[in-house]
Amino acid sequence: MRQVINVWLENKPGALMRVVGVVSATGTNIERLLVTANPHDVKTSTMTIVAEVEPRLRKAFVQRINRLVNVLLVVDVTTDYPDSDSMASFEWLFDPNMLSPCRVEPASRDAGWAPGVAASG
Repeated sequence: MRQVINVWLENKPGALMRVVGVVSATGTNIERLLVTANPHDVKTSTMTIVAEVEPRLRKAFVQRINRLVNVLLVVDVTTDYPDSDSMASFEWLFDPNMLSPCRVEPASRDAGWAPGVAASG
């Protein structure tokens, strides 16, 4: 079953390798990996992992990644992505002071779109 996990982590040497290592240690293939720097805090990044994960390992992946050094927060967002092919259409922001994710509306191709404002038409 496909699983989508968002990870907020510190920009430290080896942090990305440790997170990917947890997934690859079970022989699970990562289908997609998206890492973006946090424009509001240069000390953190957001990583989105899409992988085919056996149902018995889903919860364990989140728990193992969450225990890693340099990891600030891990959220399984599989249910938020009914079609994980559209995973790039969402942006996620993280406030390290609050230790909780905050979701931004899906990006729109409409020219007049802005967060919190419905597109006309």
